[in-house]
Amino acid sequence: IMVIADTIPTETYPSQILLFVAGTTVPYQEIAGPRPGLKIPGGVAIDGQGHIYVTNIDGATVDQFLLPTPSPTPKPTPTPSSTPSPTPTPSTSPSPSPTPSPTPTPVNVRPRFSITAKNGVMVPYGVSLDTSGNIYIADQGKRGAQPCSIDGPSILVFPPYNKKIPYTKPIRRIYGCNTKLNAPTDVKVNADGVIYVADTMKSGAGVILIFPAGAGGANSHDVAPTMYNSPGVVTGIGLVP
Repeated sequence: IMVIADTIPTETYPSQILLFVAGTTVPYQEIAGPRPGLKIPGGVAIDGQGHIYVTNIDGATVDQFLLPTPSPTPKPTPTPSSTPSPTPTPSTSPSPSPTPSPTPTPVNVRPRFSITAKNGVMVPYGVSLDTSGNIYIADQGKRGAQPCSIDGPSILVFPPYNKKIPYTKPIRRIYGCNTKLNAPTDVKVNADGVIYVADTMKSGAGVILIFPAGAGGANSHDVAPTMYNSPGVVTGIGLVP
């Protein structure tokens, strides 16, 4: 299944999550409406239990939704054969218009949980999960904040959701001058816990910032990354499992 965060200006509720079955070009389901509270959805991640994590850029949240399962295509009922009878030659008539594919009714549901501004989220762009289910958020920080400040760009790390233990602050946070973070747009984590961040420098050059596993702890929030430069803007990252 492919999941796309999209904004369609002509829709009543423009911000949507679209779900496609492999090989199809029309979504089998949409998450949209007033209850999801989507305001410019950005990065998407999916865990092994069928949960969708999406960054809500203008809503200052990272939300989790349950992945709707596609409805099975009903098998046609066979028509019993009968003895044919003579029929008159049909007159010429225009061909009927094809029946359009039905548009799925959007799933208007609230998120299962949200990580919000109360938890330190400001302008989230990218989201990823590690093998333990920890949630990594690439956040661009408060509008106008200096990159080196605590309100500037950062990578936030939250533990897996536990409804018995409400979220407070991130368990780890990467920020500060040495991190070189400026306007991160995506984050990925490999099987060893190494953190990859897509970013763009003030000069406009794109970079990939690579932080060691475990970075962002109490004594390692301002850690220097390994850097890979790009001549253009880098907006996303994909890692081969």
